[in-house]
Amino acid sequence: MKKLLTCIFILVAVVQTHSQTAASYGFGASLGTYNSIQDIGTDATVAGDDLFDTAIPIGFTFGYCGTNYVQLYASSNGYVSLPNVLPSSGAPSASNNMNSVQLLTFGTGLLCPFWDDLDGTGRHAYYATLGNEPNRVFVFEWVEFGLYGGLSGATNDTLNFQIKLYETSGTIQFCYGPHNQPSLSATIGIFNSNTDYQTLDEPSSNPTPSATDFTGNINSLPADGQVYTWSLGPIAVEETSMVSVTDYPNPSEGKVNLMASESIDCIVIYDALGQMITTDFPRTKHFSCTFEESGCYFMKVITEHDTIMKQINVD
Repeated sequence: MKKLLTCIFILVAVVQTHSQTAASYGFGASLGTYNSIQDIGTDATVAGDDLFDTAIPIGFTFGYCGTNYVQLYASSNGYVSLPNVLPSSGAPSASNNMNSVQLLTFGTGLLCPFWDDLDGTGRHAYYATLGNEPNRVFVFEWVEFGLYGGLSGATNDTLNFQIKLYETSGTIQFCYGPHNQPSLSATIGIFNSNTDYQTLDEPSSNPTPSATDFTGNINSLPADGQVYTWSLGPIAVEETSMVSVTDYPNPSEGKVNLMASESIDCIVIYDALGQMITTDFPRTKHFSCTFEESGCYFMKVITEHDTIMKQINVD
């Protein structure tokens, strides 16, 4: 049975360099099913106000912006820090602004699924490493957290969300679950310094990431099942558009055809997380393939004079 997956990808960078930056990550938004790790995760000590849990093991080596990490710290205020170095001000920063980015190791390895002045008093947080090498996934989850000052007066004030880190591909995902909350003013994004970052402009199914405008006024958690993905995988490639490649039909019911203006030397197909599915060597101008599951895919088309990425949506 095919699983329906709505996927919208926005290319925010098209050149992958040896010196990776947060701004060079490709961004995508999709819809899925929120799966809590409450029953299998390890309790994290961030269930309170302005708390953090340090030296949390990722379970594998995770690469971000050219640096490898094996542990991180998580904050009750909806972010994790890969360097595992506490803020210079002492307590985890509750204020999501650029001044606070300075305190948080100048933004190095700062990942923010929902950075705001949150409170987890009486609630829970969990982490777990799932799967097998080389496709393990680290998950950290905030369960029924609320806005600071809101829990005492509104017991139904709940925010459920996760961050996922993927082994090998280095993909980052923010996943959002059921929620009910008062007015918020959050930041959603990834950082590696106070000048190298991406933040989203709204919590919608099709937000726009910006590497120049810091957004600190997200007023609600994204919808239940919303997923935001950052990846340096297949979408971070050089495209010079010297060669014309036509894909049809797109969206497709399964079968996809490519027609290029010169012979296709190689085709590499990736899933929405940037993980390679298969490789083929057509040596012709025409290529056809059939996808058995619905979803969002990327096809890297390599010719003598160009490398082109095509996004394919399968219904």
